[in-house]
Amino acid sequence: LEEKLHSARKQDLEVKALAMINPGNPSGNVMTHCDIQVIAEFCDEHGIVLLADEVYQTNVYAAGAEFVSAKKVALDLGLK
Repeated sequence: LEEKLHSARKQDLEVKALAMINPGNPSGNVMTHCDIQVIAEFCDEHGIVLLADEVYQTNVYAAGAEFVSAKKVALDLGLK
């Protein structure tokens, strides 16, 4: 993420938001709490709005996998 942000800034692009789709559609791949935490902290640190598309939250197919909301992770971290 840092590398991509640095590359964008070198091109004089102003990154204002990051879109996260979780779970993936149609695969049903689910991001872990840790994955989402890394993204949420990155966005907070750089003043980037995290746009969380979680409309497919019931599309979880892997055994033992569970959906975790980006809002829950942000609240757990005390982020706004």
